[in-house]
Amino acid sequence: MKKIRFYLQTDIEFFKSQNIDFKNSMTVKNTNTTISVNSEGFEFLTSEDTFFFQKKHFCLLSKIKQEIKQNFTDEHFYFTNVFHGNMRVFDYNYLNDLNIIYENACEIDVNSCYITSAKLLKLISKETFDKINHLPKNARLRILGAIATKKIIETYEAGELVNTEIVQDEQLFFAWKCIVNYSYLKILEVCKKLKDDFTLFWVDALFIKNKEQQNEVKNELEKLGYNSKVKNIEYMYFSNEIPNDKNLKFFNLTVKKENEPLTYFCLPNYNIL
Repeated sequence: MKKIRFYLQTDIEFFKSQNIDFKNSMTVKNTNTTISVNSEGFEFLTSEDTFFFQKKHFCLLSKIKQEIKQNFTDEHFYFTNVFHGNMRVFDYNYLNDLNIIYENACEIDVNSCYITSAKLLKLISKETFDKINHLPKNARLRILGAIATKKIIETYEAGELVNTEIVQDEQLFFAWKCIVNYSYLKILEVCKKLKDDFTLFWVDALFIKNKEQQNEVKNELEKLGYNSKVKNIEYMYFSNEIPNDKNLKFFNLTVKKENEPLTYFCLPNYNIL
């Protein structure tokens, strides 16, 4: 069966009204929806996502899944379960310095953070890492993110919903938790060495108050196996500009990067570090 895929703002009600058979596939967070319709030897795929996998992307995705399944061992479960089965993706150092403006700050981004962690954990080979790492960022993120994707697949016959199933590979999901938590723990080692100069670690980016520390941070990350790059920040400060919830209080770190609008990181009112 030949597949034809095209970009379309998918409207499931339209397909239901056509009285045809089709499948609606959604990620659990509903970040992407794909509707497939089979007709006369063709499968037509409509998607809200403007990035389409090419054949080489599917091959790499298949390769990385195969290698992770082969290489995932009991030792990796330590990182999967280190936070009682949860994942950690941020941490911060709040020193009651509300509204103090830091104008000598910088951001340090870890290049290809999660795919590098997968290599360091020996879940994927260096050859596979090199092939994925040379792809554009959107392709690289989609391929690695697809490891843990949980999908809801709805099957319609003559426009009526007849079946719903949730599809996820549990072993790959465990591996994804392992990769995320390993990244968190390793980068946290660097954050702790910075002490009061450390402000925020968010997924794969570190924000520090004193940009003179940038070379030290880059060197420490390199010792752990990660490459990084520096982005200049005009200023940043903690504030409580975000209204407090009745039960959970939040504050935010406001960051002004060069030639970019303000960025707000909403944070809980307690330190995790």
